[in-house]
Amino acid sequence: MIKKLASFGRTPVVYKSVFLILLAMLLYIEIIAPVTGLWSPRPSTFMDLWFMNSQK
Repeated sequence: MIKKLASFGRTPVVYKSVFLILLAMLLYIEIIAPVTGLWSPRPSTFMDLWFMNSQK
C-alpha cells in the first residue's frame, strides 16, 4: 500500500491532473448537479439520447 502511494507521488503531473479532473466531473454529476437542478438525475437520459439518434 505504501509502495503504491510512493509510486503515485512519482507519477507525472499530467496523469494526476487528468485523475483530478475525472474525479471532479464525477463529483459534479453525482452531487452538485442534482442538488442545484442543473442536471436532471434520470438514469434514462443517455438511453433517450441514444434512442433519438438511432431513430434518424
